[in-house]
Amino acid sequence: MNCKKQLVELQNNLAKIEQADIQIVGISYDDVPVLKSFAASNQIEFPLLSDHLSRAENKTIHAYQVFDPREQGKYRGVPVPTTIIVNQEQKVHAILPGEIKKSSRHSVDDLIQAVSAGH
Repeated sequence: MNCKKQLVELQNNLAKIEQADIQIVGISYDDVPVLKSFAASNQIEFPLLSDHLSRAENKTIHAYQVFDPREQGKYRGVPVPTTIIVNQEQKVHAILPGEIKKSSRHSVDDLIQAVSAGH
């Protein structure tokens, strides 16, 4: 599953996610116009935030150290797909790293289970 499919899956399961008292926010290295277009065409109702400066200077991606250091050239700064769970006190509760080359992403059930483990 790629990032866009994961975002659609999250949207399709938003009621289930919200019942688990989880709020979704997507952060991408794509720029704002790309995210707006994607959100509109896929009826994404949760916030999608852009971490787009230059691909080598994405502040959020670098702050969480989730960039893929193997990527160079036009793909430099691309993040490894990662789910970061932040609690109500704005502290990182869990980090669930994915694998960029295998296109692995966390399922809705993975997300709910990780949040439930912290309560």
